[in-house]
Formats: sequence, C-alpha cells, structure tokens
Amino acid sequence: MTRRQLIDFLMTSTIAGSLRAQTKSAPFDRVAALMSQYDLAILRMDLKAFTLTRSVAGKFASSDFSGLLSVSPDAKAVAWIPKSSLLFGAEGEPNPVVRLRDELGNVRSVGYEGSFALSIGLSATGLIYLVVGQGRARPRLIAVTGQPNPRYDLTDMVSGLDLSQIENLRSSSSGNRVAVGWRESFVIIDAASRQIIFQGKGRFPRLSPNGESLAFVTTDRRLAVVTIGDRKQRVLQAGWEAYGMGAWDPEGKWLLVGATTVLGSSRKLMVVDTLNGDFVELWSLGDDGGDRSLWIGKHLLQPV
Repeated sequence: MTRRQLIDFLMTSTIAGSLRAQTKSAPFDRVAALMSQYDLAILRMDLKAFTLTRSVAGKFASSDFSGLLSVSPDAKAVAWIPKSSLLFGAEGEPNPVVRLRDELGNVRSVGYEGSFALSIGLSATGLIYLVVGQGRARPRLIAVTGQPNPRYDLTDMVSGLDLSQIENLRSSSSGNRVAVGWRESFVIIDAASRQIIFQGKGRFPRLSPNGESLAFVTTDRRLAVVTIGDRKQRVLQAGWEAYGMGAWDPEGKWLLVGATTVLGSSRKLMVVDTLNGDFVELWSLGDDGGDRSLWIGKHLLQPV
C-alpha cells in the first residue's frame, strides 16, 4: 500500500468509524439475535464451540473422529469421516462409511465405494458430497445419501482437474449446487443439470445456503461476493487481508472470516455482514486461517 493509499484509507476509516460509533452495538446485537434465533454457536478448529461473548457453549465430540467434518448450511446436522473408515478392511469398518448426526441427535452411517475420503460437504437435505481416493486410480467426486438410490458420481464434471489436490467441498442447502475448491481456483457445479455454472480464481469458495451467491477470498486476499446468476461481484472491504473463510449463517447474510485490517497486528475471526460490510471482531486465530470456523447448532454439542 502506498503512502497516499494509506492516508486515504485512514481518512475513510475515521469517517466510517465515526458513523459506526453512533451505532456501535448494532452489528453485535444483530449477530447475537441471529444466534439466539437459531440457537447457534461458533465451532473452532479444535472442535470447541463458543458464544458471541466467548463463553464455551460445548464441544463436538466423537470417539472415532478422523479430522474431516462438515456442518450443514442450516447448522442442524453434521457429517464426519470416522477413524474406523480409514482402517476399513483391517481392524475398522468392513467398508468405508461417513457418519451423520441429525438435528434429533440420531447418528447413522452411510456407506460409499472407494478407499478413503479426501474432502466432505453436507447439504441440509442429507446429501453428502465426498472426494474419494481410489488407491492408485484417480479420485472421484460423488454424492451419497441413506436412501435406496445411494450414490451419484460427478467425477466427469471435473475430469480435467486434479481432485487429489482438493482443498474443500461446500454444498448449498438443497444439495443442488456444490463448490469445489483448490488453493488457487474453484468451480461451482449444478448437480441437477450436471454443468459447471461458475469458475474462478481464488480460495475458500462458499455457497450461500440458497446457492444463489458465492463468497471467496481473491488472489490478493480480499473478500468478494458474487451473485452467480448475473456474475456481479462486490469486494466487501478493501482495507482487509482475508486469510480464510468459514461459512455463511443459515440465513445467508453473515460470513465467518479470518482476516487482519491494515493496521491490525494479529489475525482475527470476524463475522462480516455481506450486505453492508459491517463486522464484529471475535477472537485471535493465531496460525489458523479461519476456514474451519463454522456455525453449529448447540444441539449437536456436548458439554465440555
């Protein structure tokens, strides 16, 4: 940033800060109301969940958790890959499975074909997207359910891309759309029509719950939101450096983002309003980028 740009930024920040000070508690109160309405907490990468005031709300606990999980866009269910599936055919499961805990607390296992899962994304309808390793063969992109028609194979949709380097999968609430992300690029697949409907450069693509909008971190670490239908793109805050993006809230307005401001000395988790750029600073992230910070229903947690 040049000296002139820094001066302009400071002047803009001073004006914005003055306006924000007049309604200092407004963003915090709006997020607090949202979390109360949906009975939400914020899950960190250590699987502890916190309230907006940083008190511990509980912990996601599973005796066989392997490290891969996904919370549904409505925050009511969670799917994860158990350790036993990494050992299937030996001392673990006879076949690989993914576990699903629903809003009633019921846990069930859904089987899939392959050797191990590289990434997972859960819809609100129970559709689970997986990138599955195949030993020496190319990985596959599939979707599984617990229904009689258990599997959809979408590998041909990304035939020219390297699924072994996949970074994350994120589904819309309906499961009709899925974001497939690598470290420097991403694609959005419409599963119903079997078409790639959007692709771009950037990291951490996150579909809004209704699947109509997309947020991602640009190559110059800005936070961008795109309306998929008309391709209109907005950069929410030019004064930030974004390092990771967690998830949209169930209403598709607020985003969990790991970022620093120009004058900031540490990376923090922020809740950002995608409509006007308002934000609430939560806590320092250390080396964590914030991309594994998720909204989660408190009913999915256990006491710490």
